[in-house]
Amino acid sequence: MQGAGCPYKNLADSLREKKGVPFATAKLESANGDGDYVEFFRGKDFARYFRANPEKMNDLVQPIRPGRTEEDQIRDLMHFFVNKGLVLKNDRKYKRPKPGKPRLVKWPRTIEMSRDQSWDESVFYSWRYDRPTSFWYYIGTAAIPVMVILACLFPLAPWWMRMAFIYSLMGLLSVLLGIIAIRYVLYCLFWVVTGYSFWLFPNMMSDEVGVMDAFLPVVSFEKPEASGAGASQPLFQQATAQRGGAGYDPTGGKAHASQKLREEFEAEQAARIMKAQAEAAARGEEYVEVEPEVFVPPHPDDLVDLDEDEEVKKDEL
Repeated sequence: MQGAGCPYKNLADSLREKKGVPFATAKLESANGDGDYVEFFRGKDFARYFRANPEKMNDLVQPIRPGRTEEDQIRDLMHFFVNKGLVLKNDRKYKRPKPGKPRLVKWPRTIEMSRDQSWDESVFYSWRYDRPTSFWYYIGTAAIPVMVILACLFPLAPWWMRMAFIYSLMGLLSVLLGIIAIRYVLYCLFWVVTGYSFWLFPNMMSDEVGVMDAFLPVVSFEKPEASGAGASQPLFQQATAQRGGAGYDPTGGKAHASQKLREEFEAEQAARIMKAQAEAAARGEEYVEVEPEVFVPPHPDDLVDLDEDEEVKKDEL
């Protein structure tokens, strides 16, 4: 681990600030099943950050020249980070989606160390040192004894001051409860009408962000992860589907995926037969037809909705 004066360490500290690389917390599991909770980030977010801010790494890696691109600079920078003990390359512990889930989650809860520590934009990297102590940490530490003393002196405060403090807390509590109620009312309305999740202050209930970050972003509007047939459809569309309405697929899109595989199998088989006929004609022989192969449909648990699969591919890009 490099000291505070190391330019790579200083750059790493800036990446862990609020406007740095997005991160999450997960358990870094060892071979024996134990592990510690660490902060980790995606390689694609790391690369995206330096593509938008290439000047921050120009003094730490070799400059761009003929035959050397910005992608080479990003790769070399991560190589230095790994060698200096600042980050560690990780893989998902669970490589397949959970039963009933159409795709892998964006931020896994459990990761493990990768044997290959070379640069790969598609995997995760965890920080190997504690987050730098912020200025607000010291202010909070100094404020704790002051708050304790004020709490002890509260019974001695004037009556009007005590009432003002109590009513202020009640007003703050009412505002928070009101926001929570509005959040769930809006969520239910948007989900019933559109099938999408609309959240006011989506991080408000998260225990992985700070107090100020709990109110950022203000809103989020996205398609929820489906856990079953029609799980992300609007409520009135689900009612139509349950009555066998138009477009109803009781398998949640898996029948469509199976039919697609069958069509691809039959097309490949027809191409093989045509190729065999052409080869037989070229040799002057008569083509002997063989018994065609039989399509064996895969297990439904191995299939995903093709529309969801396309969304996964777009998200990975």
